[in-house]
Parts: sequence; structure tokens; C-alpha cells
Amino acid sequence: MHDERVERHIRGVQETLEQIDADYSRMLKDFSKSINTYRDDIFNLENVFVNATTSNRLLALQDRLQKQRDTLMNNIRISLRSFRKRFDDSMQYLRQANVKFRKSFKTFSEGGNFSREEIEVYRKKLEKTIFQIDKAETAILNELEKLEKKQLEDANKIMNQFQERFKNHMTDLKFIELTNRWISETQVKIKSEVAVNNEHAQMLKTLILTYQAKIDSILNPNLDKPLSTSNEIRELFHQIVLTTYERALYLKCLNNELTIPASLITILKDKGLITEKALVNDLLHVTGTEEANLSRRPSRMSAGVGSSNAEEVKSVKFASSSSPTTSSSRNKTESATLVGLTGGHPEDLDTISIIRSLLHQEELPDSDEIVEPGVPAAIEVTTRPIVSDSPIPSSHGKKSKQHDKNPSSSNQESSIDETRPSTRRDRPTRARTRDEIYNLYCTFGEKQHSGQDFLCKILNILRESTEGLLTHSEIFYRDKGSRPVTRPQALGEKFDEFAHVMVDKLKNYEAQCRSYHENSINEFRNVLELFERTSCLMTKIEFNEQLFQAEKNLLDCKQQFDTILHKQLNESINEKQTNFQQLRPTFGYPAKKNHLQTIDNQEKLRQDNIEKICIELRSNTTENIQTTTQEINNSLATNAEHLLILFDEILTADEITRTKLPIVKQSLTELLRRQQTGRPLEDSEPTPLIERKQGHWPGLPLLDNQLNQRRDSIKSRKRSSIATQRQTASASIVTQKTTLPQIETIAQRDQACQKYKELLIQILTDIEEKCSAILVELDRDRSYWKTSIEKLQQLRTN
Repeated sequence: MHDERVERHIRGVQETLEQIDADYSRMLKDFSKSINTYRDDIFNLENVFVNATTSNRLLALQDRLQKQRDTLMNNIRISLRSFRKRFDDSMQYLRQANVKFRKSFKTFSEGGNFSREEIEVYRKKLEKTIFQIDKAETAILNELEKLEKKQLEDANKIMNQFQERFKNHMTDLKFIELTNRWISETQVKIKSEVAVNNEHAQMLKTLILTYQAKIDSILNPNLDKPLSTSNEIRELFHQIVLTTYERALYLKCLNNELTIPASLITILKDKGLITEKALVNDLLHVTGTEEANLSRRPSRMSAGVGSSNAEEVKSVKFASSSSPTTSSSRNKTESATLVGLTGGHPEDLDTISIIRSLLHQEELPDSDEIVEPGVPAAIEVTTRPIVSDSPIPSSHGKKSKQHDKNPSSSNQESSIDETRPSTRRDRPTRARTRDEIYNLYCTFGEKQHSGQDFLCKILNILRESTEGLLTHSEIFYRDKGSRPVTRPQALGEKFDEFAHVMVDKLKNYEAQCRSYHENSINEFRNVLELFERTSCLMTKIEFNEQLFQAEKNLLDCKQQFDTILHKQLNESINEKQTNFQQLRPTFGYPAKKNHLQTIDNQEKLRQDNIEKICIELRSNTTENIQTTTQEINNSLATNAEHLLILFDEILTADEITRTKLPIVKQSLTELLRRQQTGRPLEDSEPTPLIERKQGHWPGLPLLDNQLNQRRDSIKSRKRSSIATQRQTASASIVTQKTTLPQIETIAQRDQACQKYKELLIQILTDIEEKCSAILVELDRDRSYWKTSIEKLQQLRTN
């Protein structure tokens, strides 16, 4: 009975081990089926892989191969983990069952029914069972450790066999992907530069709109509008002026960079937007006309006011460039040229000498050409005007290869035109020479463009893309050898065919960028016109504030005069009433003679005092007003001068290069409307707002004459000879150009002066009338007082 129990236990253990072996074998069969299914799925992708024509499809197929392998391995790992869990549970169960069964063997002394000999025999049998369990566990675990690696090797082997069969397809598609990545990166860089340009344009427009809003909040105040000050407007004006010159240099649309104010040249040079070389080139191309000379030295002119009055003239001077280096020697021809350029002015000879020294400095070579150094030039390359910074050398011999450039990866991709034929009929079938290939490399310039403007950056982007595309395509076609391409709809059989297609595509990008650049310039011109028109209102604010303060000072003088005069008159009237009240008929008696004389002396003293006070107050007030008027006159002239110089820094639309506007087709309704209103059917060319010439601005007439006319005629006759020699107007101003704000400045200055003059005449007239009325009233009081005293004296004689 005991033996039968032990045998049943041993058979149960063996059955469990057999079940584990069967489970393991079943798992291996499942793995074999999965591998076969994976192989069939991979090789079923052959048609899809061969017909894949885009890089996106290639990436999808590659991802699909990887995903299928990863899915297979994930399933295998899941199966292995599941089997390992079952296997560990079974092994643990068998060991626990063995231990439990072994503990059930008890001797008679322990209360069991086994003898010691039986226990020893059964123990040995159970030890053999434990050994079998350990052996089965070790064998399966050893196989499990290698099983996952073996399945992964089988899956990779299948995938590698498939990829090896289509290696050329992969190579061609990878090259197409690389080409598309270069094109996509070029597009992204161009779009980034366009976004920067749009951001600059929007920032400038925002500044001008803010500038308009602040001016409007001062001219037309409202509770809904934020408060602004003239200082804020001035700061915003300077910021806009700097931004306009930065944008003009970024678009490279200035007719002449010498028009840049000297105060901004240092800032622009620090930002890398302007160079000494550009200023030198502009200076040397300036003709020897009067306007060119005036742009480099202050002009002098004299304007007579009357017969012998001379008018002072001030001019605005812009500096072109400066450099610490000077030239040590000049020959006769150079000296003659310098004198012709400067008109013989010594201060300009130094400037031209500095610029000449800059021109003759040797430049360090900065070329990344692919030809060997020292090879003579033999061909000519036709490029864009902006590209031709330096002649392009060529060689009849062999040229060195360029360094390979790896473009950065980009998420955006551009597909190659699949409808393009594999060969071009309009092109010769002969292979291109190295010179012709080098010409393709130099399509967008042989050297890196040093400018920081929009077109230079675009050309540098296209130049870098051309070098990268042609360099990688040369490597691809060299490694390809004579085998045919697997994608003839996307790739040419020869390098020169593919290179021509890529260069044409990049030239198309260049044409689009140039068209966009012209539209940006036209928009910039409109913005400059808006800024110039808006700045006209700034002068109104400046002179309105100045006129308000001047009128306030004038009214304060008038109020002070009225206050003092009113106080003195009240005191005098009170005293007069007191004196009149003291008069009595009894004062006619001889005994009251002294008392009457005292009252009479007091009244006469009051009359003399009030007359003296009135005359002195009128004189002092007139002198104060005269001093204030002189200060106001000088302040108006100075402010106008500052504004003229300030507005001379404005960049006008006429200083920007004109671009040919594209012809816009108008609708039939618009054409009929124009015909009915008598307007031309075609859009006319834009005309300048005003005549752009050097500005000559007259000085402000002095307001002293208005006071002199009210002086005593005798004093005026004594000083007539001196007055004719005095200056009757402030200094006239000469500016580099004429702008709308400058015209408005003179108009607002004269208008403010006229308003102040009218108020001045009114106040002086009022003061004169009041003083005259007081003096007339004083004469009447004197006559009445004299009559009263005489009547009292008559009573005494009677």
C-alpha cells in the first residue's frame, strides 16, 4: 500500500514534466509558424516596395518592416513570459508536493505507520524524482535563454535577405529622400527668412499705427483713448526712423547709402547692416554736381531783408563714414580727382583720403571655389547682377572636389516631379565638361555673399543648397556606375541631367523671392509715405504745446498787471473818497486854511502817486512782455530749427528704389466706373509727393517790431538808425532734402507766431487802453478836485 502511494506520486510528477515538455514543444511550433508567416508577409511586400516612388512611402515601408519584426518579437516575448510563468509555477508546485509528501513519512514512534527502512527507501526514490525535476528545469531554462535570440536572428535574417534583394531600390530612394530633404530644408530656410521679413514689416506698421494713435490721442483727446505725451511721440519717432533705415538696408533698396544720417551710421554698423565699403562705393559714384557737394559740406547763402539786413544761414550736415587710417601719399591725378569731388574744401579732402585708403587695402581671399589655386581663368559665367561680386575663375584642367556637406534633417519634404521625362530632347546627349559643371556650382555666386540683406541671405541659402545637392548627386552617380536607375521617373540617368533639373528648381525659387522682394519694397514705400504724412501732425503738437505755454506766460503777465493795477486803484479810490469826505464848507474860514491845505496836498500826492504807478506798471509790464516775447520768438525759431533737422532724418519713399509694379487686371465694373468718372483706365506710375530738393527754410520774423511801434515816437526816431541795422529775422535753415513734415513745420511755426502776435497785440492794446482810461479819469479827478478847492476858497473870500 505504501509502495503504491509512492509510485502514484512519482507517476504524477513524470506526467507533469511531460505536460511541460509538450507545452514547450507546442510553443516552439507556434514560433515556427510565426516566423513562416512573417517571411510570407515580408516577401509579399515586394510589389509594394518596387512600386514605391516617394520618400514617405519608403519610410512607411521601412517602418512597416521594423514594426512587423517588432510585433513578431513582442508576440514571442509574450509567449515566452507566459510559458516561463507556467513553467515556474509547475516547478514550484512539484517541489512543494515532493516536500509535503516527504514530510508525511512518520515512524511508529512519531505516531506514523512507516518503519525507518521504508522511509529510507522512499526517500531515495523521491530524491531521484527531485533530480529529474532539476534536470528538466535546467534543460528548458537553457533553451529558453537562447530561444528569443534565435527567433530575433531568424527575423533579422529574413528582413536582411529581403532588403538585400532590393538594395538598389533602397539606394535610389535614399538618394531621392536626401534630395527632397535638401529641397525641403531650402524651402524652410527661405520661408524662415520670409517670415523674418514679414515680422519686420509688421513691426514697422505696428509702430506707425501706435505713432498715429498717440498723436490722435493728443490732438483729439477722449476718455476712451490712453493719455500720451510729446516726449513719448518723439521717442517713438526716433524708433521708427531707425527701424525704417534698418528695413531699407535689409531690403537693400536705398538709392544712395550716403543719405543715412550720421547719428545712425554707428548703430547700423554695429548691427552689421552697413559697411565702410558700401559707403565708399556710394561716395565715389556721386557726381560733382552742386547737390552732391552740398550733401558733404554745409552750404552758405545770404538773403537780404530790407536794404542792409543780412540773414544767418544754418545747414544740416550728414557724415558719410570715418576711419582711423589715412593715406600717406597721393599722385597728381588723385589730387586733381579729390579736388574735383570736394570742390576744394580741405575738410572734405581728409574724408576722401580716408575713403581712398580703404579702397586700396588688400582683401583677404574668401573663396570656396572647387578649382585648384593658380589655374588661369578661361570661361565666363553668366549670373544675376547681385551675384556677380567677383569674377568666376575656371580651369581647363582638373579641379579639386568640394567637401561633402550633410544637410540637417527636416520634417517638411518636397517630392520630385514624377511626370518629368527621363531624358530631355532639347538638350544635347553629350556629357558636360568640368567647366560646365563648375558653372552650375556657381549659379548663385562663387563666393559667400557678405551682405545681411534679404536677397543676399536668399542667395546664400540657394548657393548652399546648390553645392549640397550637386555634391551629393556627384557622389551618388559616381557610386551608381553604369547600372540603370530604378526610378527613372524621378532620377536622370546622368549627373548633368539631374543637376540641370535641380538648378532650374532653385532658380524658380530665386525668381519667386525676387518678386516677393519687389512687393516688399512697394509695401515699404507705402508705409514710408504714411509715416511722412503722419509726422506732419507731430509739428502741430509741438507748436501747440509751445504756443499754449507762451500764451499762458503772456496771460500771466497780463493777469499780474491787472491784479496790481486793480489793487492800487482800489486803494487810490478809497483814499480819494476819504479826501472828498473830509471836505466841509467850514474849511473856507481862515481858521481852517491850514487844514484845507493839508487835505489838498494829500489828494495831489495821491493823484501823482497813482499816475506814477500807472506809468511805471505799464512800462514794466511792457518790458516784461517784450522780454517774454523775445524768448518765445527765439524758442519758436529754435524749436522749428530742431524739427527741421529732425525731419531731415526721415527716410522718404522717393529715396527708395522704384520697382516695376505688376500690371493688375481690373474688373469690368471698375473699368466702367473709371470711364464714367473720366479717369484713365490704366494705372499710372506713382509720382513723388513733393519736389525733392535741398531745403531752404526762411527764418522767423522777430516780434520786437510790434513793441517798437508802440513806443514813444520820439524814442523810436532816436533809435531809427539803430533799428535798421538790427536783425529782423532768425537764422534761415538749409537741409539736405525737403519733406512734408518740414513744410508743415514752417507753416505751423508761422501760424503759432501769428496767433501769438495777435494775442500780444490784443494784450498790449488792452494794457494801453486801461492805462489811458486811468490817466483820463485821473485828469478828470484833478479838475474836479481843483474846482472843489476853488469853491471852498471862494466861500472864504465871500
